[in-house]
Amino acid sequence: MLFRSVSQSRYVIQVGKSTFLAASAGEYRTLDDDDVLEQAQTNPKVFINSHKEKSLIIDECQLAPKLFPALKEQVRKNKRPGQFILSGSVRFTSRIAIQESLAGRMAFFEMFPFSVSEICGESLGETVPLLLRHKKFTPESLRALRVRQERRKFSKHFETYLRNGGLPGLCFIRNTQLQRTALNDLHNLILSRDLVTVSGVKTSIYVLKKMLTYIAKNGLEPYYASEVTQSLRLAAATQKNILNAFESIFLIRRIPIMNSKRECLVLEDQLEERVYCGQEIDDLKQLESAVYRNIRTQFFYRLDKETHFQSYLTRDNARIPLVIESQGDLLGICIFKGNHPTLSQKRSGASFLQNYANSKLLYLSDQEMEPEILSDRILYCPISAVI
Repeated sequence: MLFRSVSQSRYVIQVGKSTFLAASAGEYRTLDDDDVLEQAQTNPKVFINSHKEKSLIIDECQLAPKLFPALKEQVRKNKRPGQFILSGSVRFTSRIAIQESLAGRMAFFEMFPFSVSEICGESLGETVPLLLRHKKFTPESLRALRVRQERRKFSKHFETYLRNGGLPGLCFIRNTQLQRTALNDLHNLILSRDLVTVSGVKTSIYVLKKMLTYIAKNGLEPYYASEVTQSLRLAAATQKNILNAFESIFLIRRIPIMNSKRECLVLEDQLEERVYCGQEIDDLKQLESAVYRNIRTQFFYRLDKETHFQSYLTRDNARIPLVIESQGDLLGICIFKGNHPTLSQKRSGASFLQNYANSKLLYLSDQEMEPEILSDRILYCPISAVI
């Protein structure tokens, strides 16, 4: 995710991976250090063979494109796994200057902003993966949910998460103005430096932030290039290039719409969404994207089964914002405010279940309520029971 350090006269914000990697087993080197970067660029073979520990950790590896051919040759000759740990604040394979993909020689792993369970200091949740594996909702499904006492704790932290997000460093700043200033500085750096690193996009930061505002306000709704063209005068091809660049620098996440060429786009973190929406934030859309950001870690950090997140939308506006698919099983997730889903949400749920025989539906409320199984394919419970 967003792995940058932003320094200002009043504060220093550490955002992520470098601290984690520096404490890991292996010899740590960062290419943010000019001397180290020069060594890696001028003589990459010597650089990668000069470490003394079992593994060499190379942080911000995308800054040295010449490293990659040398790494490819090294792992071709020496097939011992775990020789190198590469990290970067951009998808380094998206850099035009990096020609080697290291396909078949490298495993990719992404870190996300903190989820609520991480902020609470709890272990990785597994509630939703368990519900997905259940062929039908039964009393056993209820036992997979958090109990009432746990739900109270998570509900309180979820409210804080909706305001502060999960970016390490930023999410623990309690001064709202300082927090937003720090995020603005971070995004200015990312858009002026990292975006240029991975693409030829020369659009102004002002316009780029307007695009991010559109994405933030849209939530888990389809992205319409025509609307952005109308408001920002950006051609569809230009938008495509910008969106690819946003994805490469970990600003957005794509969620395809089932049986459609369209997709939904969400910002990676809750604080980013809240700041870009400003006073126009939609509470329901905010809840939907927050649930997505928290549930995805329960799947992607396990790396055990291939999982896909999608959205369900029909021409007659039946909509389930999140659908999780794994090994042919489908779990739809619909978030509602208050004690009961709206009539439109119930109709959307019926449409989804009718079209997919191997599907189940999880209705999540923003209010505390006792979980209830309505049928072997429909379960009601509070958000705090599953995040």
